[in-house]
Amino acid sequence: MRLFFTFFLFVLTTSTFSQSTYLNFSGQVRDRQTNEPVGFVKVHSKATGRTIITNVNGEFEFYEISATDTVIFSCVGYERKYLIIENLSEIPEPVYLKQKENMLNNVEIFASDQPYLAKILASVKKKATKKVIPSKVYYELKSFHDDQQIELLQGFYNADIKGYDIQDLSYKIGRVGLQYFNERIFVSLQTSLSIVLMEMLEVSNLFPNQPLQYGKSKIMKKFDLKLVDKYAEESDTMFVISFKPRVSEKSNFYGKIWVTEVGNRVSKVEFNIEDASKHPFIPIFPDDTIHSVDFNITRTFEDVNNQQFWDKTYFNYAINYQSREGEPFSIFAEAVLYAYESENQYYIPDFQFPEVVHDYRKISAFPYNDFFWNEVAKNQVILDDGEQEAYYNDSLTLTMDEVFFNKKLKHNKFYYSPYVPWTGKRVLWRDLSQEQEENNNGISYRSTISTVHTYSKEYNLEVQLYFDIVDSADGMVQVSSATIFDPFYSYMNLEITPKELCFINIFFDLVEVERRKMMVKINQSDRKKETVLAIYAAAKEKIEENSKDYFGEVFHGHNEEKMKRWNAKVSEELGIDNINIFEPYTKE
Repeated sequence: MRLFFTFFLFVLTTSTFSQSTYLNFSGQVRDRQTNEPVGFVKVHSKATGRTIITNVNGEFEFYEISATDTVIFSCVGYERKYLIIENLSEIPEPVYLKQKENMLNNVEIFASDQPYLAKILASVKKKATKKVIPSKVYYELKSFHDDQQIELLQGFYNADIKGYDIQDLSYKIGRVGLQYFNERIFVSLQTSLSIVLMEMLEVSNLFPNQPLQYGKSKIMKKFDLKLVDKYAEESDTMFVISFKPRVSEKSNFYGKIWVTEVGNRVSKVEFNIEDASKHPFIPIFPDDTIHSVDFNITRTFEDVNNQQFWDKTYFNYAINYQSREGEPFSIFAEAVLYAYESENQYYIPDFQFPEVVHDYRKISAFPYNDFFWNEVAKNQVILDDGEQEAYYNDSLTLTMDEVFFNKKLKHNKFYYSPYVPWTGKRVLWRDLSQEQEENNNGISYRSTISTVHTYSKEYNLEVQLYFDIVDSADGMVQVSSATIFDPFYSYMNLEITPKELCFINIFFDLVEVERRKMMVKINQSDRKKETVLAIYAAAKEKIEENSKDYFGEVFHGHNEEKMKRWNAKVSEELGIDNINIFEPYTKE
């Protein structure tokens, strides 16, 4: 059992900018009746429209909030609380929320009337909206072995939300941190996708079943229902209905559903199961085994113009994992997807991923952005009081470069063929068995995977220009860019000789040359969003033009005269002489 010892600190600090006063407003939310912390409460700034949520222990922190602002605390089952920040002496320590008045004593018939409760639940699907709204989404996953945190994933996305479900996630930025336990690491490659694939109103072969997926008769056949709470909810009545499976406990959830009696709108669900017979997880190695999976899942939904839309998912699970090496071990994971700032989405980098690619692949593709994590992320969604930042900066934590590129992992077999950012190191095309780095004329080499393709073309080289912008307070944008060799769309159906290696690396360099020119123009511009995007578009066009000319002229490195001309361009711009390094035209 994992024990949490909660300490809270309530801090109000002030600083003055021009005529306005801003505060860092932090504290903890507790239940007035029980004095227990209330996790995952929405804390909303009326002045800015910004919303954060408390962590599992009810803790929160708002950075630079106006002293004239009103902050609203809201959570399913509790009355809203309004705090005027300027009245500092009147702000409670901690912030207490009052449970909504229980009306269960007024229930005369419905507490045992399962057909009526089943009818309410069955009507949810009929009244669910098909509209789609855009939103930003924050993703966080923490994995634990015993009491030790061994994994952290954090990511920001744009989402299209269709009623009770997420229709699509578009990746913005993320980061990962890992720690060893018993000389091994554990990685959760597809948890964000698993959360998205769990649909509220449709039966799935990936997850256990629950009442909202069925009509009235099947609900009554599969589940026992009980009304456990009832309270007023605006012009409707909120029913809290518990359910448990009549049969097949390993394939059906048990839990609670918060649903309005008349509108049939769900505000919250809790799904639980031990040793689920179906789940979305598979071992990372084919010789490994997952013995059991327990779930504890909570989803909440937001009312938008009398229609319900997905708001957040808390996705906790425990896995009993049998490695092909050693004894079985247990992993406990806490994950959350949280929507915020509807109608106001991020700029998404124009980067092409394969149709299905896991979280680690996406995170590895983009460089770490200090500005985003230090200036933007902490003001968007706060789920902990510095706990995850401390974990990420811990000397024992392997972070981005150490996980993906510096080969500090003792067993890095799980991560074949990474995206390769341009660093000046030369790219080799070779077999996986050759893992060591080599040196040639003082130049280090990065490896890409040599794979067998059946395409009719002799080769395809894909180098993507990563480009991202983030709004800043001064009205300008912060720009991040990188030249990325893409191992998924690149292939060679040719013998790999020094000519081909020289050909590959000059192409990689040519894209980097244009990226650098682009950044010079951006830094000399007014850095307004429209200006920066126009410069980026011109750089992409120039890269496409160079690529067409280069591929058409050099015959994958065998046209010596043309190769020397392109090599001279790279040598002038980057100081790298690929022909001298690879010696493709040395006579034997």
